[in-house]
Amino acid sequence: MVGFIFLIIVSYLGFIVCAVQPEVLRKSRDALFTSSGHQLNSNREEIQWSNVRLPKSIIPIEYDIFLHPNLTTWEYSGRVEIKCVVRSTTNFFVLHSKRLVLSMITVESLLTNETNRVDRYFYNYRTDQIYIEVENSLLQDTEILIKIEFKGSLQNSNGYGFYAFEYFDTDNITRIIASTKFEPIGARQAFPCFDEPEMKAMFSMSIVRDKDYLSLFNMPLIHSTPFEENLLLDTFEKSVKMSTYLVAFAVCDFASLSSQSKTGINISVYTPRHKIDQAHYALHVAVTVLDYFGNLFGIAYPIPKLDLIAVPHLKDIAVENWGLIMSGLSGLLYDPLHAKYEDIYLVTFVVAHEVAHQIAPK
Repeated sequence: MVGFIFLIIVSYLGFIVCAVQPEVLRKSRDALFTSSGHQLNSNREEIQWSNVRLPKSIIPIEYDIFLHPNLTTWEYSGRVEIKCVVRSTTNFFVLHSKRLVLSMITVESLLTNETNRVDRYFYNYRTDQIYIEVENSLLQDTEILIKIEFKGSLQNSNGYGFYAFEYFDTDNITRIIASTKFEPIGARQAFPCFDEPEMKAMFSMSIVRDKDYLSLFNMPLIHSTPFEENLLLDTFEKSVKMSTYLVAFAVCDFASLSSQSKTGINISVYTPRHKIDQAHYALHVAVTVLDYFGNLFGIAYPIPKLDLIAVPHLKDIAVENWGLIMSGLSGLLYDPLHAKYEDIYLVTFVVAHEVAHQIAPK
């Protein structure tokens, strides 16, 4: 009887801990600070927005994203600058963020170059929205620059956002890759953004990486510059206008094979180093069908490169990120010595399907 009562007490205490801990974590995670370092008021009284969809008073035009992933600690820090146009005068804006620690936020008028003080904020867990109210109204037909510093974790078991995972090579050595999976609403788990397909914008990206790794983005690499000891900063070209769920990037130590389409598009396939010999067929299919679909639809592929990367443990068979297709291993790799007809068909189908999206993306 005493043991039974003890179990009830322990279970009750466990329930209390489970119920309280998320609230404690939320309070520490969602502290938001202005550029002066003062914590903002998160009072939810008189919040002017409760819709699951974002208001259309402010529309993003361009993102400039900086990311510094650490594959040793499985954490990353970042900064995003979002250039927006004000469609209608307002004193607040709403954007998406999920599982991120926001440490600093500023709002600057590009008309006057003055900083507009952030008065208060409120985070809505049900909709992943951050409501941010500013001191002075944002005037219609002007442009603003929203700057946010943040941190995130690469330990993401749900397979969305920006996350890292381990895999093993033929020598049973542990390797690590960090990559993204945003479709349909995972971009908000990687960086604060207006994470609705309708709110298209252009994206610039800079990624810090170890000198023995490489980074990939939707667009071609411009240059790599020294960052810190044994680290490089990769800067990429600005993207075409697209939805947040088509943004993609990765940091890995993969090998690659490359070729060129008849129209001069550079096409590469990236795989774990010990599997690169199995990527020849996927590269052949990608080159062939990119030219074919371009002629079929009469639409020129708008990006100067197309990368396909074989990602171990990808949640889906493949994802049609614009300029950086991500696929599970079986969707890109074909071993002529051991593969069956079904394996050849799968690679052909996956590559052709995802490349078709590149010509006329959703």
